[in-house]
Amino acid sequence: MKWALCTVISSNYLSFAKALASSFLTHHPDGVIWVLITDGTKGEKDASGRITYVTVEQIGVPNAASFCFRYGPAELCNALKPYLLTYAMKQHPDYRFLFLDADIYLYSPLQELEELVATHSIILTPHITSPLPQDQKIPSELDLIRAGTYNAGCIALRNDEHSKQFLRWWSDHLEHECMNDQKKGLFMDQKWLELVPGLFSGVHILRNKAYNAAYWNLHERKISRQDNQYYVNEQPLAFFHFSGYDYELQRVSHYQNRYKMTDSEDVRSLFEQYKRELQRFGYEQTFHEMNQTTIFDNGVAILPVVRKVYHAMEKTGHRYHNPFQTTGEDSFYQKLISYIDGTMIPWVFYILYSDHVSFKAAFQSYRKKEEPALLASLRMQFLHEYQCYVETPEAFTAGEKG
Repeated sequence: MKWALCTVISSNYLSFAKALASSFLTHHPDGVIWVLITDGTKGEKDASGRITYVTVEQIGVPNAASFCFRYGPAELCNALKPYLLTYAMKQHPDYRFLFLDADIYLYSPLQELEELVATHSIILTPHITSPLPQDQKIPSELDLIRAGTYNAGCIALRNDEHSKQFLRWWSDHLEHECMNDQKKGLFMDQKWLELVPGLFSGVHILRNKAYNAAYWNLHERKISRQDNQYYVNEQPLAFFHFSGYDYELQRVSHYQNRYKMTDSEDVRSLFEQYKRELQRFGYEQTFHEMNQTTIFDNGVAILPVVRKVYHAMEKTGHRYHNPFQTTGEDSFYQKLISYIDGTMIPWVFYILYSDHVSFKAAFQSYRKKEEPALLASLRMQFLHEYQCYVETPEAFTAGEKG
């Protein structure tokens, strides 16, 4: 049975996706690859016919523009994983399926994973399989508890009812609950995987250290090189996850401080080779491209607080066909910078708080002379909830133009 590999990127990560695809096809030449580009394919095509580039709209994501608006770039890529996998399953019903983050690179065939998918529906990989050092470094085991036991950068699926149930459940949550908000127990798509072994049948936890080696588990996985082949603990390395990759090769990852690039010549060699692959696939030409999901259609940057406000408004029934649009009667942007007629109260405050227990009576019996006190209270409430002080609604569009 053949593999269908899926990955999700924004367009500035195109070199990462191409490097992943190249490494995958080296070891699985009969496989196919689906690359979802969140801000449009820009006509990207693959001459071999093995790689298909698709958009959010093409794979049938519900209310695509709103979906893309409510999430930042990383959140959006993660939220779309189950949607792409579901779409790919419909295109290749007889294949096995593998999601890999784009910053992964294969070094040998995925033989054990192939065998596991033949008898299991869902395969997950844990971040660690032995305790981390208690050295006050990052990441700690507490960090991994917050982020999640299983790494969502690698998920293998058999096309059966158990995996389809999982994808439906995951999609339902990620449509609106893929935020990076660890105070509320959310870490994008990944934290939801905690529930998977208990909720679904046919789940297997892959503990083989050759799979998903990364900065978070180097304490238990010694990388070595012999005759141009990389090994982990003396077995062939299946793939390495270059999460938080530092292109300047100053750090093993932006997200850790336990290891230095100078700690191991073989690890440095691994990272240098990966850098050459990224260069080969156009990193320096594409990495700094503007992500179109980060700006309104007039080029103004979408601030994180604006995404949070939009998401909160969706819950109250205020939805827009295309929230990126800055003109016309159905423009979220125009509403965002407006006031309630005849007042100095921002429209946003009214939508969010007109039914709030602390403000409902004040809005219902509004008096002009009481407006300053009401407005001051609304500003403090918004500051408390969104960590942003809003003097005037123009603050919502104060982001630099792209």
